[in-house]
Amino acid sequence: MKSKNNLLLNLVLLILLTFFGELLARFLVDYKSDYYAVPKTVVGSKSNIHPFGSIPKNSNKHFDKEWDNPKSKKRYGYIGDSVVYGVGAGFPYRITEYLDIFEPNIEHINLSAALGDFISEEKSQKSLMDLIKNTKVDKIVYILNLTDLVEFAYLLNNDNAELNNNDVSIIPKNYVAEVKKFIFPLDIKLRGNSVLYTFFRYKIKNFLVTQFGLNFTGFRAIELEPVKFSRDIELAAKNFAKLINEKNDFLDICILMFPYEMQVSTKAKNKYRNIGIKFEDEFINFYTQKLFISKFKEFSKNDIYYLGNSFPESEVGEYFVYNLGDKIDFNHPNRKGHKLLAREIADRKLCF
Repeated sequence: MKSKNNLLLNLVLLILLTFFGELLARFLVDYKSDYYAVPKTVVGSKSNIHPFGSIPKNSNKHFDKEWDNPKSKKRYGYIGDSVVYGVGAGFPYRITEYLDIFEPNIEHINLSAALGDFISEEKSQKSLMDLIKNTKVDKIVYILNLTDLVEFAYLLNNDNAELNNNDVSIIPKNYVAEVKKFIFPLDIKLRGNSVLYTFFRYKIKNFLVTQFGLNFTGFRAIELEPVKFSRDIELAAKNFAKLINEKNDFLDICILMFPYEMQVSTKAKNKYRNIGIKFEDEFINFYTQKLFISKFKEFSKNDIYYLGNSFPESEVGEYFVYNLGDKIDFNHPNRKGHKLLAREIADRKLCF
């Protein structure tokens, strides 16, 4: 009986501590805990609603406005991850909408929803042919995010063995990804809804980034140390070139590499170093992009460029999300950042 009473008392104390911890977190936390959470929806609306803005879903089931019907000019489809989707910017403040303004002779459509079909080795050629048929695109512009490099480096096979003899090894198993799968049901329910849960998640994630040099994928952030992990970056380029080449028979593909904030702002560089983000000086000078592009061109004839030369010196967070959500984010451009990147693409006529 005594043990049951103790158990009940401990349970009540735990509930009370959790309740007061949640109240305290809601009072003290100064960022939007639901910034990266599952988007909200409104009855009667097809838009995803985020703290940074809404993003519509059109009748073609892509996160974009309705496309011209009938098609009246060349149509370029932009494929990529959350940056292309518009995390940190929202609609109509993404590169695709700004490019419609800066280069109006082309219809620029957002195909972020098609990323999985595009990069998956399991998807058949027919599924990609169907994508081209349904979207009627004349060209695919692939927006390559630096966080993607390590994942392409893991598309290993025996042909790549000669490039994988680096003395420095990237993490052989992504334990963080395994944990993220395990806590996914909790994330769906609690991330953004519970400030306390989101706060502890944020602290653990920051610890892994600053102390173990990981990026949000759970793999080693090889992109931040291009000298140390040069072989792995070259391997990623070779694997990516192979992936792109397999689609060249029926797709016109051009690749654009986006920058991180510390590459485009000295103040941001100093800030991120001060909070414990580790990166080499060579990374600041775009050596990751230059190395990747150099190796990619050995295996593919597709056009590939890197962006980031258009940014004026700025305070941290002026063109990127930085600290608005529950992670230190030097990866996602905000609305100003999307506009500058789109302006650079248009001015340099990249992929046009």
